[in-house]
Amino acid sequence: MSRPAVWIVFAYLWWTIDDKPDDVLKRYAHRYWSGVDGLIKFGLATTAIFLVVVIGFALDGTCKVIDGEKMCEMRFLVLMDAPANEIGDTLAGLAGGLAFLWLVVTVLLQGKELAAQRKELELTRLEMMGQREAAQNLALAAAEQADLARQQNTALLEERASATFDRLLLEIRKMLLSDAWEGVDWLVRLDEYEGAETKYIYFDYSAFSDEQSTDDMMSRLFIEFAKWARELTGCVLYTERLPMMRNDFRRLFDALKLLDAQYDKLPQDKKLLCNAWMVSNIAALAREVEKPEYWADFGPRRN
Repeated sequence: MSRPAVWIVFAYLWWTIDDKPDDVLKRYAHRYWSGVDGLIKFGLATTAIFLVVVIGFALDGTCKVIDGEKMCEMRFLVLMDAPANEIGDTLAGLAGGLAFLWLVVTVLLQGKELAAQRKELELTRLEMMGQREAAQNLALAAAEQADLARQQNTALLEERASATFDRLLLEIRKMLLSDAWEGVDWLVRLDEYEGAETKYIYFDYSAFSDEQSTDDMMSRLFIEFAKWARELTGCVLYTERLPMMRNDFRRLFDALKLLDAQYDKLPQDKKLLCNAWMVSNIAALAREVEKPEYWADFGPRRN
């Protein structure tokens, strides 16, 4: 840094800051001058050189011959004796030069600031792109975690539903093969009019045996329920051997309805089994024959 510039700043601070040692003022001057933009330093230096040149030119002598005698005097004195318009023109020329200099410096400073702003905007754009990419990656990671959680939850639900499915099938098989089955007989009029033929119907649980596979047993269960429901659509006249709270039938109906309710949660292989066994149709038939009128001590006895 040029020593004259330091002393100029030092003089300014010396006049504006009271009770400061000279070394402190020098540090302030150096710190202040080091923070000044290079273009401003260039403008100040050029202005100083320009003023030095102008002062030197003004202090230089100029000579002219008057009446055969050569007379020399400083240009500054010549200017002071000149008319007012010449003094104005001279000062306007000097000020115009300085104004043009600082206009160039101002334009360059603005260009530099605009370049810095463009660079800052570019860095901001890049940072925002990085943040957006990070947000997208975070969203993808969250979506993957949510999908994994859904898959795990679905697998857990399918595992539980499959275990419930197997348990209900085992319970249905045990109920159908139980020796303690409580049977019920219904006396049914086969037509609406009085004096029509009547007969006893019952659920043939003897049609099931331990040798049957689960496929055969479920197919036979659908056949028996369909026949049973069709026959019970007649007029029930009398119900015999009604079990207390229809225990065996109640458990069978509940097991079949629960088996049908598990369908949506089952894995695909178990759904195919349900479709093959027509579990939904069996459950619908179970709801049909579950009507209270078929389980009263006496039927509706239509005339």
